[in-house]
Amino acid sequence: MFLTQHQIDLIQYSFCQIAPDASRVADLFYDTLFELAPNIRPLFKNSANMQGQKLMQMLSSIVAGLDDLEALAPVIQEMGRRHVSYGVKPEYFIPLNQALMFSLRQHLRSEFTPEVRDAWATLLQWVYGVMQNAMQPAR
Repeated sequence: MFLTQHQIDLIQYSFCQIAPDASRVADLFYDTLFELAPNIRPLFKNSANMQGQKLMQMLSSIVAGLDDLEALAPVIQEMGRRHVSYGVKPEYFIPLNQALMFSLRQHLRSEFTPEVRDAWATLLQWVYGVMQNAMQPAR
């Protein structure tokens, strides 16, 4: 497993801290994302509120599934394949990651310790890798 149980616990606990303010966290994420990469904005067809709900539901599913990565991986692969149809390109994951980590740091403040940051970074690196692999054309 690429995450230790302690890292999983940190991610799950920190996600519980942001869940009550999910819409504010999502708003900050999208504001930051569109500031970092304005070229991505046209890919989003849903209302900001609906898009934020989808983001938080996706994060919730990932965080809840950390205890069974074998079951989680196909869900993330499907998400990657679906994002190809939205026009997502692998290079978009860089500003996406920056915006998500910034949003977590802003919301968690002092609870966004280096240990929590590293746990999230490890998780997100895995998620993006699985998605990007699934986005590749079949050979």
